[in-house]
Amino acid sequence: MDPQTQTTRTLIDPTVLRHEEARLYHLAAERIFLACLIRQPDLVDRARHAVPADAVFGQMHRRIYQILLFMADLAGEHGWDLCFEPTAMLTVAHWLGRAYEQRLLASTDLLDQVRELQRLGYNLKPGEFEQAIYALQDRAMRVQIYRHARTMQEAALNLAGNPKAQELAVEAESTFARMAFQYGEGDASITRMGDQGPETQAKIWINQNYPHLNMFYLKCDLFPQWMHALGGGFRREGLTILAARPKTGKTTLLMCLALHTASQGIPVLYIDNEMSRGEIYSRSLAHCSGYKEHEILAGRMLADGTAERAVQQAVGQLNNIPLYYVNVAGRPVSFITAAMRQFRSRYVGYQDIAVGGRTYRVSNPSLTIYDWLKLPGGDSITKQQAEFQALGFQASAIKDAAKHLDLTVVAGAQHNKEAVKIDRKNWNRQGDLATAASDRLNWFCTARFDLRHVTDDEAQAIEEHWPNARPQGHDRGKLLYDQVLHEGVNRHGPPGTVGIALYNHRGLFRYEEVHDWRRSPDGQAAGGQYDEVERFMRQLQRHQGPPGRSGGRMMAQGPARVQNQQALNGGDGMLDAPPEAAVPMLKGYADGVQGPASGGGGSP
Repeated sequence: MDPQTQTTRTLIDPTVLRHEEARLYHLAAERIFLACLIRQPDLVDRARHAVPADAVFGQMHRRIYQILLFMADLAGEHGWDLCFEPTAMLTVAHWLGRAYEQRLLASTDLLDQVRELQRLGYNLKPGEFEQAIYALQDRAMRVQIYRHARTMQEAALNLAGNPKAQELAVEAESTFARMAFQYGEGDASITRMGDQGPETQAKIWINQNYPHLNMFYLKCDLFPQWMHALGGGFRREGLTILAARPKTGKTTLLMCLALHTASQGIPVLYIDNEMSRGEIYSRSLAHCSGYKEHEILAGRMLADGTAERAVQQAVGQLNNIPLYYVNVAGRPVSFITAAMRQFRSRYVGYQDIAVGGRTYRVSNPSLTIYDWLKLPGGDSITKQQAEFQALGFQASAIKDAAKHLDLTVVAGAQHNKEAVKIDRKNWNRQGDLATAASDRLNWFCTARFDLRHVTDDEAQAIEEHWPNARPQGHDRGKLLYDQVLHEGVNRHGPPGTVGIALYNHRGLFRYEEVHDWRRSPDGQAAGGQYDEVERFMRQLQRHQGPPGRSGGRMMAQGPARVQNQQALNGGDGMLDAPPEAAVPMLKGYADGVQGPASGGGGSP
């Protein structure tokens, strides 16, 4: 025997290891689990899929569970009514002991244990069965992690005699990820599609009765038209991709989503792949205070009491919102998914809600921002692996993590040089050409939206249609809107989005959706109003040239400006209708103003 191997076996005493592992067992949960099965045999199918026999660690408990599963299989084969009677269980125990040459447990011990479980079953409350399942799954994961850790420790101590130690580490990493995602090897078992019905109905009921849990969509009311285009908001367990050319404003828009969501008390994880925590923090200060970043960093607000108070209030706001940060620059995708798991377990939490006699463990709503999808550094990418394969693998891993952890993920992506060649009218159809590894990303994303600057001819048309819309701006900052968000891939939202007009408040790191609500002369539009911005964009897309103003006028402090300023000053950001104060200003609009184009108009 190799001396080092002998030393390893001396250092690691199997008896001690078994004793340490036993501390992880949850025997009380095992008793509740078995008591529920004996009391309600119809729960066996649910138990079989959720808890394998080797996840029950008590020797007697595992034996009883194996007997219950065997009796259920026997009853299914012969069409018998399933009933777990103690003497019948004892007979099956003896038969299994002879058939598999396993050591029989004392008959009296088995009978005593079964009868005790029967008595316990009469005192259990609804929902305790599901709680026991969750506890057993959790302990099974911990035991597997413990066993892998000990195996890796032994391999490390005996590295010279184990050339496959690296293989062992890779296998262990895969196992850790599977356990942390809370799915096991048995998840691939075939089930009947209709079995999903009760769970989906329960989610719908929970969503209606507990709307703050956002069971299906996470809504950011700062961007109502974007949320409408997504079908209600960012899909839970989904991956939404925001793609743009460098320096367009991806980070600013993602940061706006993060800050606004966190300000509502919803936990947000900002995964940064490019900048630093200090840069994101200073931008957040500018966003929350309303003073430009370079002015804050230069300390100019110290001479202005109002500015200093605004910055201090922003500091307090950032201290009190559930916004978390991690930098993953140069790290492999496994580090990113590990951060998502840590965020979910430590900061998101869950609630137990009883529906129809069954308890569902529901994750609290949360948002994960990933800025942005790019190739990791170091040796994570092999020479034979193409860029599109690496980005596809990264998107797939993040989408899987979102699914298994019940997280909502919005990630940035980079447009390539092809983006500058796409004409404005073709963005909705040809946006795929602009996104790096677009085919792979489209496979795995729930939705993809493309952000771009307005073109020169668009800028000229906007300036002519809404002259002097923002007098304080410079160059394109004077335009009513200076960017457009296009729908690229959308698996859940309604079709026909022409584009969403946005304005980027540069230096303040703020975005706003832009609308110009006007009264419809014929009253046919929803609520007697229509969005002039949407009508204008549709006409540009249809090659009809800039919309005629027909004597109408766009005032710098008109309805869109009033509400957009409210949104920037901390309002709810809902721009669905003009405020009452703006209604008199709408009187006098020319009778020649046309209603909304087909398929548009109205509040989203």
